[in-house]
Amino acid sequence: MTAPAEKTEDEQPEREHEDGCILPSDHEGECEVEEMPLRAPKAGDTLTVGENGDYDSLAAAVAEANKSQETDITIELLNDIDATECARITDEAEVHKNITINGNGNTITRGEDFKTIQDDARSTYNPAMIEVTAPQGKGVTLRLENIFLDDAGKHEGEVFAQAISGDVPEGEVKDNVKYVQDAIVAGYGNGNDTAEIILGEGAVLKNFGGMSAVRVTGGATLTMESGSKICDDTVTDRIKGDTGSNGSAGAVWVQGTHVDMEKDAKIYDVTGRAFYVDGGSADIDGIISNIKADKDMWQGNTGIAVHGRGDSDIVLKADCQVKDFNVNASQGSVVGMYGSDLDMKDGATIDNIKGISAVYMDDFNNDYQHKALINGTVSNVENNPVMRSWYGHIEIGLTGVVKDCVSEDGWKDGQVLYTNNGSRYTIRGHIINNKGTAIYIANQSGGRPEVVMEEGAVISGTKSAALLGSGVAVRVNNGSLFTMNGGTIEKNNVGVEVTGKTEYKGVQFIMNGGTISNNTSGVKYTVTGESIVQLNGGTISDNGTSYQISATGGSAKDANENIFIASDVLQGKKSVYLSFGTITLDDTYPAVSLGQPNSTLKNSVQGAATAKGQEKNEVWQIAGSGLWFRTQESSDFHFTVNRPYSVYKGIGLYVAYVPVSEDGTTVTSDVTFVELENKENIDITLNGLTPGQAYALYFVTTGVYYLTVTPADLTIYMGGEDGYEGTVVDDEGHIKTSNSLPEPGFIFDLPKGITDAGKITFKESDSGKTWTVEPYDGVSDHVYKLVPATNQDPVRVEFTKADGSKVISDQFNVGEALNQTLDMSIYKGDVGDIRVWVDNVEKTGVQIKNQTGKLHVRGTTSQVEYADISEQPTLSEGKPAVTAEAGTKFTINEGDVLASEEGIALLFERV
Repeated sequence: MTAPAEKTEDEQPEREHEDGCILPSDHEGECEVEEMPLRAPKAGDTLTVGENGDYDSLAAAVAEANKSQETDITIELLNDIDATECARITDEAEVHKNITINGNGNTITRGEDFKTIQDDARSTYNPAMIEVTAPQGKGVTLRLENIFLDDAGKHEGEVFAQAISGDVPEGEVKDNVKYVQDAIVAGYGNGNDTAEIILGEGAVLKNFGGMSAVRVTGGATLTMESGSKICDDTVTDRIKGDTGSNGSAGAVWVQGTHVDMEKDAKIYDVTGRAFYVDGGSADIDGIISNIKADKDMWQGNTGIAVHGRGDSDIVLKADCQVKDFNVNASQGSVVGMYGSDLDMKDGATIDNIKGISAVYMDDFNNDYQHKALINGTVSNVENNPVMRSWYGHIEIGLTGVVKDCVSEDGWKDGQVLYTNNGSRYTIRGHIINNKGTAIYIANQSGGRPEVVMEEGAVISGTKSAALLGSGVAVRVNNGSLFTMNGGTIEKNNVGVEVTGKTEYKGVQFIMNGGTISNNTSGVKYTVTGESIVQLNGGTISDNGTSYQISATGGSAKDANENIFIASDVLQGKKSVYLSFGTITLDDTYPAVSLGQPNSTLKNSVQGAATAKGQEKNEVWQIAGSGLWFRTQESSDFHFTVNRPYSVYKGIGLYVAYVPVSEDGTTVTSDVTFVELENKENIDITLNGLTPGQAYALYFVTTGVYYLTVTPADLTIYMGGEDGYEGTVVDDEGHIKTSNSLPEPGFIFDLPKGITDAGKITFKESDSGKTWTVEPYDGVSDHVYKLVPATNQDPVRVEFTKADGSKVISDQFNVGEALNQTLDMSIYKGDVGDIRVWVDNVEKTGVQIKNQTGKLHVRGTTSQVEYADISEQPTLSEGKPAVTAEAGTKFTINEGDVLASEEGIALLFERV
């Protein structure tokens, strides 16, 4: 072994090369090292991004994954990073790619000076942070999990609109750099659903600064799974952008493709809009909450939760919740549909919305091809209106509910459901417990709005929302049409209000079925403008206190400006308030149309009345408004009417009626006069009518006043082995036990100028005999007795039997009239001309008219017993007994006439 030679002074130490140096060992200068390529990802591999990761940017990791032949690749984020270039996922390796990006709870934030990129369609443009595209048609699926993607409200470019794709006209330059990025994550398919974006558990996109948070187009799809979110936590305002801008689209921007938002996925606290769907479809089953309206959005504030247009299909599925909006955009909408379909499923809710309407439907120029179907629940919306349509069709489905909403317009009620020009509503569900006008149907300038209510529908509990509001269930206005085929309108302030207008002619309400009941007012109709109400079927019952229907004004003709009421439609109280007065139909009234006559008819009838009065040396005048009527099938028409103010009490009264032409402007025959009894409720019977022929009818007064005296009805009970009589004076009569008829009582109908019957004295002109009027029991102001002066005979009553024979009271044997009813009137005998005096002043011009009362004679068995009233009655087996507290007052038949405290007893048969 040879020892190494010693180094001389001139020898240099051996050169040490950098690992991997490819230069000769004796080279001069720095080493050159060949970079070793990273190993291509394999199936199941995980690529890491961040400090100490495989890649320092997501874009670099994605670029490497794109080259791999492997299908399933996962990329993990090791820490928060900023991104300044697009991570564009493609199928360039010509295999389907399933890329999962797991953020491990970290955030990728858009940085400053984000780089432009290029593609064939858009040339140079500002991209999303992540893009998914499949140019080779193999397909790409991106899944995001446990990651925050934050746009930080930043944008490159200044024009908020879609970048130009494809060719531009000759001479123009495709300048897409001026357009802002379209999304945080964007998917571009090739028409075959080859690009898919899935937001998985923990994926959060926030503060989009461009057009959207997610855009899918060209067949690309989006799925938001449970636990995924889109929100804003720093962006509080949107800008419209420079010239040419539309404004941002929304958190999710769909163009001609499909998105799924699954149960418990959330879009919340977003400024502007949640979904902008332009063509394609969206199935939404998640939660959209607290979206803040911003007028600078594309299409403004219409559909700030969901905006559908371009023949899109929107489904709010059973677990969908749209809730908790508090904005100031009353003419905007939570859901806005333009030429598109909305299907809100049973279980879906729109709730707690303030300052914006819930649903807007616009199908202009589409001939009602689309529909907004509400089978879910819309509740607690405070806005005017709550729903609105424009040439669109909204249907409240069988399970649809609109409830607890408030619509106020200053001091007036606003509209819960508002139909504007050309709109259509179909009501099958429930509209309940709202404040405002529940359904307001109006045409402002265009096509006729129509609302149809079907069987099963309910409109209930509508109250006023404002000081001057009415709480109307359905208001039919401005030439619109409401057809009620079924359903129930109940417990509202006003059931149906129909407002005819001369500037918007032809408003109609047609009732074919259903029920209008228990409303403060049933049907309220302002008649004018060729309007009409036809109550062909269904029932109207238990509305109002004085009448169920009102129909005032107008100029009736056969075709319109009248109300038709079919037989049996009015149930219970059959009263109708008209310009003529409040009329009450018979229980079995005939089908009839009612209205107000044309004003020209009054002169014709007045001429006939004047001539008739001259025959009697009286001045006959038409009083008040007239009645236009037409029976459909009956030749007889009977009704009563409350005495109108224009017909003074006591004045002589006739009714005049005459056939009129179809247009309601001329009389076609002679006038017929029928004398009436002038009382508080006037009875009118018309016979010999021509069915289908319209008539005009008026009250005619004679100028002569009458004081009407009517004996109060009596009921006599006859029975027992020895016989007895107990007499009762009608509803306010007097009870008495005796062996003869009681002193008769009288009811006075006072004419104008006499206000207190108790001050009346009757005087015979020739003899000077007098009879004063006194309350029957000393206190009644309804039933009186006639008290003769000293040494005068008492007033006698004449009874008329069924066969027409007459008996005077002092010759009348009650027992001979057992179980009969007789007419009863004052027997004048040989008394001459009687004059009326009040407070010692003769009432000249006032004549006396005697009317008849009724005597009812009732029989009992021979086995009768009485029970006197006692505080502590003696009880004995088989014997009747009655107790009452001391001081109890007894009146006759619930009237105001007090029964004598002595002799009060109850009659028992066969005890």
